[in-house]
Amino acid sequence: MTFQLLSPAMIYSFALLVLLCFRTYVMQAKVWQKAMKIDDFSLSLFEMIKVLFLVPVHLVPLTHWPEIRKKVRYLNRWKTIQEEFRNVTGKKLVTDLRCISILAVIFAIVICVFFTSSNFLIKSYLSIWDLLSIMYCSMITTLLPITWSLSCRSFILAARLIEQEMSLHLSWFGPQRLRKIQQFKMLWFMLNKQARDLGESMGLTFGGLILVFFTLQVLCCYAFLFQLIIEIDDVHEILTVICSFVFGAIVYFQCTKSEEVSREIGMNFKRSIEMIKALSPPTNEDESIEIEGFLQMIGRHSSVINYCGFSDVNRRLYISLKMQTVPGKRKALTN
Repeated sequence: MTFQLLSPAMIYSFALLVLLCFRTYVMQAKVWQKAMKIDDFSLSLFEMIKVLFLVPVHLVPLTHWPEIRKKVRYLNRWKTIQEEFRNVTGKKLVTDLRCISILAVIFAIVICVFFTSSNFLIKSYLSIWDLLSIMYCSMITTLLPITWSLSCRSFILAARLIEQEMSLHLSWFGPQRLRKIQQFKMLWFMLNKQARDLGESMGLTFGGLILVFFTLQVLCCYAFLFQLIIEIDDVHEILTVICSFVFGAIVYFQCTKSEEVSREIGMNFKRSIEMIKALSPPTNEDESIEIEGFLQMIGRHSSVINYCGFSDVNRRLYISLKMQTVPGKRKALTN
């Protein structure tokens, strides 16, 4: 896979996105003007949520395009890991996510069509370009978090396969055991670096989305609470609850999946080596040194995924974002 700036696909993507960004800006301006004329605070807040929901369309050229080269290199490095796994074990590194991927794409299409058609039925004045902007933003909202989850799942499956093969190969004593330990050490290092590169190559894209989703969740919560206070019972109340739950779930699962990858490649992998060491002790000093070096390398090299060095992606990120919604608790916890 190669990346060319002036390729037909890139030129088509650039032209289409420019049109979508322009039409999205026009639609956001209309919604903003409408919100300024509404006296009801909860309804005007709901219109602001609509404006913010379309922000990911404008984020694509700012966050996705600058990272295209890094994403291509990241995908190409998977081939190197697969070749190394085949050289060490004689088997293919298969992380079969085909069925899950198909179901995820179908789910994303259904959500996108449902949301777009709902907006058309509720607001018949929307143009085709407005609906395309809504559809494009809906696809970003659903497909990108799914892509992150599937990537994390592939790392977990790959780490477990390497653990299984390592347990099988190192349980046999012989002259090749020392070489196998060295090969599995290099294979782990490549997988760990690839996991960290997930955040380095896509940090701006997913980090920007996380901030948008979190802000949307906060606004939806405030809108729902305000509607409860003034006792409004309409479709907006139901939509704010659903949107708040969806955006919160996206942030939570993205942070949780990243932490699962870090745990599997780090702590769980280290335990597997310690188990192998206990069941099949080193037969000479060289093997003992290699195994101890393997354990020390896992301890030295962090497996935590981060957004281009800005923030680690784990449950602590989710908790810290939640703390921002309750200033009193944040101050108390800080003190």
